[in-house]
Amino acid sequence: MAQFQRTQNCDGVTGDPSMTILSPIEQQLNEITLYSSPYQNILNHHINIVMKRADTGSFRLDNTKVQWSFVPSNPTYMYSQTTVSAGNHSLTADSGFNAL
Repeated sequence: MAQFQRTQNCDGVTGDPSMTILSPIEQQLNEITLYSSPYQNILNHHINIVMKRADTGSFRLDNTKVQWSFVPSNPTYMYSQTTVSAGNHSLTADSGFNAL
């Protein structure tokens, strides 16, 4: 599955058009380091995470807990959209998660 993000000329949100390939929930990781580039006039940095509700307690972003919300269509899962700074970010959990 792919997600398309439109340019600011289409919906008024600052940003360039892009396409993100979304990983299936079966392809989860327990640990990853992500890089958010400070170049190309990127003004806002976010990391989106999805994982099972029962496992959110062990999740850490840069050794810090994050705020979670229920996935409205499936309360077995929760998501977090966390604002971060540019640079490297470490994501870890005892159980699997998906992030972008």
